[in-house]
Amino acid sequence: RQEYMGVPDTHSMAHAVLLAAEKRIAMKLFREVLAPELATNFFVSMYPPECEQPHFADSDDETDDESVLNTELWKGSCWARFDVTGVITSHFVKVPLPTITLRIVQINGLSIKEHSNGCLSGIQVKLSVHNRWADVTAEVLEAPQLIYTLENGIVSLENLVFIDVSVRHGGFFVLHVTPLEYASEIAEWCSERIVVLSEKVRMRRQRKESVEKRAARR
Repeated sequence: RQEYMGVPDTHSMAHAVLLAAEKRIAMKLFREVLAPELATNFFVSMYPPECEQPHFADSDDETDDESVLNTELWKGSCWARFDVTGVITSHFVKVPLPTITLRIVQINGLSIKEHSNGCLSGIQVKLSVHNRWADVTAEVLEAPQLIYTLENGIVSLENLVFIDVSVRHGGFFVLHVTPLEYASEIAEWCSERIVVLSEKVRMRRQRKESVEKRAARR
């Protein structure tokens, strides 16, 4: 197996996809002909962490055999996903959400080394909002933009405002970030369910907190 130490270009991304398919088939065969423990040990011996080098991990990233087995690498073709921070699961209508930051990482969570030619820059992703049944972005979200461009593998979603409560849409919303490029290599990200409450609830909570603070000062 040839190892790629350079930029994740089209050729090396194709290698990652083929490797994932190969691992999926291998694990299925091992489990059919071997006992579970033997299948696991044989899989680890054939696919040690070093074989993930085409995924461009930093040399100081730490991993072990169990981490390889516990990933989804051998279950699908995507070799990368978004690591996301700043997401909340409860908020109020007409109040901007905290900034949400997405960073491309390997499917197992290890980092991807950026190179001087900006291989992780310029990738575009699309933001959308779904309720229990459908895409309702146009109905419930105010946003400065819906198409974002990654810089050095990172993008921030800012000034997002829900303009309708979730109770009218099945009880919750889910944010989706979909890659417009490399869609077969980078997995779509979906948030946890977000409950958006009304302004009336927000004002009631604020009054309650104010009363509790005054009582505490007495």
